[in-house]
Amino acid sequence: MRGAEPAMASKFTRVHSLSFHDRRSMLHNLVFFANFLLGLDYGLIMPTAWRYLKSIDGTDPFYFGLLLSGFSLSGLLGGLVCSENSRYRPASVRLTILFLTLCPLLGNALYFIGLNVWFIIIGRMIAGFGVGVVTVIYNELCKSTPLEERKPLLRRVFATRQIGMALSPVYVYLLNLLDTAVGRNGIVLEEFKGSSFGPIRLTADSAPGCFLFVAWIMFAVVFHACYDSPRCACGRPATVPRNFLQKEYMLERTPLLRPRAGHFCETCLARCPSVGTIERERREEEEQDIRREEKTRRMSRRRSTSSVSFLQAFSKDTVVCLLFMQMLGFFCQSLVESTVAPTLDHFLDMGPLEVSFVLMALALETLGVFFVFVAWSKKHLRRTLLAMGLILGMTIASLAALFMAVFFMKETGPRIELFPAYTVALCFQFLAAPGISIWTTSLLSKHVPRNQQEKSVAVRRVCNYLGNILGPLWGTAVVFRPLLLYGVAGFFVFLGTAMFFVSFGDIAEPFLAEEKRLLEAGLVIPPDNARPRVSTIQEVSSEVVSDTTPK
Repeated sequence: MRGAEPAMASKFTRVHSLSFHDRRSMLHNLVFFANFLLGLDYGLIMPTAWRYLKSIDGTDPFYFGLLLSGFSLSGLLGGLVCSENSRYRPASVRLTILFLTLCPLLGNALYFIGLNVWFIIIGRMIAGFGVGVVTVIYNELCKSTPLEERKPLLRRVFATRQIGMALSPVYVYLLNLLDTAVGRNGIVLEEFKGSSFGPIRLTADSAPGCFLFVAWIMFAVVFHACYDSPRCACGRPATVPRNFLQKEYMLERTPLLRPRAGHFCETCLARCPSVGTIERERREEEEQDIRREEKTRRMSRRRSTSSVSFLQAFSKDTVVCLLFMQMLGFFCQSLVESTVAPTLDHFLDMGPLEVSFVLMALALETLGVFFVFVAWSKKHLRRTLLAMGLILGMTIASLAALFMAVFFMKETGPRIELFPAYTVALCFQFLAAPGISIWTTSLLSKHVPRNQQEKSVAVRRVCNYLGNILGPLWGTAVVFRPLLLYGVAGFFVFLGTAMFFVSFGDIAEPFLAEEKRLLEAGLVIPPDNARPRVSTIQEVSSEVVSDTTPK
């Protein structure tokens, strides 16, 4: 048995012999894979779930809203709970992700079985906890990536998810081929013919659940094979000095993906006294450096940031206004998304394929608008404030256009000529939503104190998910009553616009102070009529308004 130990140890060492950078690259690939799966989930479920629910239990569209809102609610709960667990128990990240992977497996299995409407809705709610997988991996990604590399990486991650959504017509086309092969009644799976669930049929409507079940199994296998913490030769987790991340990589916390070379576990130190003595001396020096750096950092933080409580930070008028606008953007976007399939089916007699093409156009538009707005706001900070107001006005105009299109569909019956007008109105709505999200996030970072910045991310995510939960519920409840549907949404957008302009002076003050600092450093493009100094809120407002005058 003792002779087998070196062989096992050498085999274990070969398995875990990758460098820190190679393991970090694996983590990046896992993030891309998980986000593509979320885009795939959206591209498969959104066009087909409405027809699937209709085939089982009538035509009540509110079930469709429950399905979408339940997925968002469980995604919110799973993301918050599991991210906090991975934060305070970093050693349990691997088990947490593997456990969360079981939720999409179980949820998609229930969706595939589809005995009744509630089976499908509960299945989607369980599958929503799988969003926590991406949240936990995001945390590990931020811990193992320097700040200058993190932002472009997260943009590529966002692009991966949008690409998964944009491939929706390909998925639906394959499902149509399956529908042609097996027929509308599908085929009965003989393996489950005598099960307690009764006969299980494979149809084009239930096939997305089966396909996503297989996709998440692939993710679990890839994650189990690629994600692991470094080990010593004895097979135990290595201990790494914290200043490896603070000095060499300037990271926030020690991730699971730690560098292996030159670090030993306690067992290895006990077996080799000479190595243990050197290692202990080096650790003591590093710990002293860490204490000194942390003490300096705490003192500087106390001097620069006053102690502001959570309630004080998030009860300010400007913060409440920005959080309301953030929620409003996601509310309008999810409301419109949830009504696309029922509207096209009821008024224009269009199926999942046409819905998938609309969703593909919206996903590509969101991707393009996101990158354009991010690049533009870096160079034109002052005009960002003006664009924020214009975007809010565009949201109201798009809701009015959607109301007119759906109103004429309802009054005149199915008319294919109204489809382009409806699609253009949708594009205007999805042109506004990314701008609201990007710019409210940027403005919030300047109005929340530094000691509450971490909590502001959680609060902002809660507002986003709250909009995603309420939007489908309201949209599908009154989808065939366009005046009530778009009238209520337009009222809330008008209310948010009024709040924004009433609080404009307080919102603009720190934002333009930041612009002044960047102008002095030559990092932004100054406006043509910019004066060297802005001293009062009245001067700020007049300069921003002067940008709208024709040159």
